[in-house]
Amino acid sequence: MKPFTLRLYFPSGDPYGLKVAKLGNWSGVGVIFPRALLAEARKRPELGRPGVYLLLGEDEEGFPLLYVGEADDVGKRIAQHDQKKDFWTHAVVFTANANEGLDKAQTRYLEARLIELAKSRGQARLLNQTEGSRPPLSEMDRADAEQFLENLLLTLPPLGVTFLGPEPKQRASKAPVFILVKKGLRARAELHPEGLLVKAGSEAAKDCSSWISPGYRRLREHLIQIGVLALTENQDRYRFTRDHVFPSPSAAADVILCTSVPGPQVWKTEDGKTLKEWLEASSA
Repeated sequence: MKPFTLRLYFPSGDPYGLKVAKLGNWSGVGVIFPRALLAEARKRPELGRPGVYLLLGEDEEGFPLLYVGEADDVGKRIAQHDQKKDFWTHAVVFTANANEGLDKAQTRYLEARLIELAKSRGQARLLNQTEGSRPPLSEMDRADAEQFLENLLLTLPPLGVTFLGPEPKQRASKAPVFILVKKGLRARAELHPEGLLVKAGSEAAKDCSSWISPGYRRLREHLIQIGVLALTENQDRYRFTRDHVFPSPSAAADVILCTSVPGPQVWKTEDGKTLKEWLEASSA
């Protein structure tokens, strides 16, 4: 990734209120606001333009919920959602400046790509009922839309939306691979900027009769639903079909074993040193 500058503007002077985000000389602009400030947000010229938007919320266990949409008048569409959708607490809107506005094909393309990314990342429960098919674009228009998307994703993490931003850069690290061996299961993981990355091929328990926190149980069910966890041929356990980042070692261990365990103590190096011991030694 290249260094970049992101400017944040707080029109009301309230750091918890509406924010306008501008990345370098990008033609796009992002606006994030809490639901309670929808009326104020609709006064912004950016929300009267064509664009894409994210409605953000959490379920009762704190798991992220997401709805992706596009509209010719984004503010008007979100106001319609305000009457029908209860889950969301914040909205993020992306439009282009008045001189380089997005057209309908581009906003539909961006919506479809954001839905694809949300599904592939698996870090939030997507509430869209439709798949979001990409409209046909010329080669040049598709390249422009992908560039807009790249900048959009780069803007999200500084706005607090980490589950849909660009994949965090895996920096060179001296950290070893950590192994979890328990209940006849074996899983491999690496430290990651966002937590712990469990490697594809790692195993997870099929039985989930033990106690596990409601949030981690919901996360486990979500990973099964989106195909990150799939039953093996013998159907006696689950296997990770692709790498997946968990927010903590305990979250990864609890989902894998379907019971509550101290993550930093059950993940170990090949020579038997726990993750807790390795972190303590590396920070000494």
